[in-house]
Amino acid sequence: MKPDKNFTENDKKIDLKNIRTVKTSTAIYIVAIFIALGTLMVAIIWMTHSITNDNNIRNINRVISHPSSQIIITKNGFIPSTITIGLGQAISFQNYDKSDHKIASDPYPQDNGLKGLNSTILKNGDIFNFVFDKKGTFTYHDELNPFKFHGVVIVK
Repeated sequence: MKPDKNFTENDKKIDLKNIRTVKTSTAIYIVAIFIALGTLMVAIIWMTHSITNDNNIRNINRVISHPSSQIIITKNGFIPSTITIGLGQAISFQNYDKSDHKIASDPYPQDNGLKGLNSTILKNGDIFNFVFDKKGTFTYHDELNPFKFHGVVIVK
């Protein structure tokens, strides 16, 4: 194939400049798209977090206004801190705090006052259920915050 005689060395330079301009423009558009997508993702995560916290507050208010055999864990402790239930009734301990918690029977650190009243680590939203099959007054604590979080279950 013979080279085109009308195609000069200057034409080659112009074509290379146009190609570089197109590549630079494309790169700028791609970076702008990534920045826009990143900003959108941050906004979605922020909105989702706000909605989750609002729902948690509504759920806490629902539990408090309708006494039941549920104990919620907040950053300030157990709600309610003392509860009375019937023999054979279960209590659900639900973590509404962002921090981890671990329900454990007193005394600390033996945790052996009531066999079985020892949860795994509860992350936000996790639930630990325990059936009280003995009458009496049982105290418990948060194994991860044993001097701050305390509660009492009275079984009649």
